[in-house]
Amino acid sequence: NKYTVEFFKAVNLGIYGSDLNIASSFDQTQESMVFLKCVNVLAGSLGVNSVFDQRLFDRIQEQSNNKDSILSIIIDAFKKVDETLKYNNRPATSAYILAGCWIEGLYVSCQMAISNDNEKIIKAIIQQKESLKHLIVMLESSPLNERSKFMVKDLKQLYNAFNQAEGTKVYDKATLEPINNEIASLRRKMTTGA
Repeated sequence: NKYTVEFFKAVNLGIYGSDLNIASSFDQTQESMVFLKCVNVLAGSLGVNSVFDQRLFDRIQEQSNNKDSILSIIIDAFKKVDETLKYNNRPATSAYILAGCWIEGLYVSCQMAISNDNEKIIKAIIQQKESLKHLIVMLESSPLNERSKFMVKDLKQLYNAFNQAEGTKVYDKATLEPINNEIASLRRKMTTGA
């Protein structure tokens, strides 16, 4: 209910969608259903709730023991949302959803990498600089409103943190900390609707 502006609804649909994928990947069925309900509410407020209808819930329940099938169902649902928004001439809304997915994926990855101080995961995170570059280009080519332009500015700051981390050639918690701080700050802005 706290997301009243389309930008925040869309970004948080992406964030909750990402959380839904993560919960499904780790066989967290109860959490998955909570995230699915949140996704359904946000999709409804954006006018794309027909994708997240009872049939989708039933399909997920039927496949509850097959996480690959569940992930495929969720990915297909978000593809349909993207197609619907683009068909209805709302590409910026679609871009916001994708940005929310990407932001949450990076945020969760950073949290896991820092708690485990895993060099392999940290290196994989730093390699996401290129996908961040593409995300920025996509958002810059979308018709952003004044309320959402801060996201591109913050993503560019995040890109600078990636450049610094990449330049160190060291893959430890200290190297990842600036990236983690930037993504945590951006995520906080998105989830609080500030």
